[in-house]
Amino acid sequence: MEKRQAAAFALAMVFVSLSVNSYASRGWVGNDLKAKCDVALRAVSDPSAWDTNIALSSGQCAGYIAGVIEGTRVTSILDKAGKYPYCMPETTTPLQDISVVEKYLNDHPEQWDMPAGLLIDQAFLTAYPCSKGK
Repeated sequence: MEKRQAAAFALAMVFVSLSVNSYASRGWVGNDLKAKCDVALRAVSDPSAWDTNIALSSGQCAGYIAGVIEGTRVTSILDKAGKYPYCMPETTTPLQDISVVEKYLNDHPEQWDMPAGLLIDQAFLTAYPCSKGK
């Protein structure tokens, strides 16, 4: 990524991490995201445990990830270069997106204190790198 793209991308991620009202005072970090996504994935494996709190955590996890993906798309459009930092298949589902992020978080516990938006993007950069020229 060029310096201008990287700066725009980082700025967008700061705004995304500050936009979640339940953690508005500090923004979400990896620990917050992991807690919500752990609940979401457990609910998929055990539907009998479903309740309002699980539904809320699952929605927060999926919504936060979707927001970061959309923010990254908007940033790439506004940057005018149209370069997207990762080449994610257009056919992924929210559950697949959560699984990619959860795997990255499980593989990198030392980063759980970092902004959640940056960790989500790092998960997709790792899982879906672009080939040269994209």
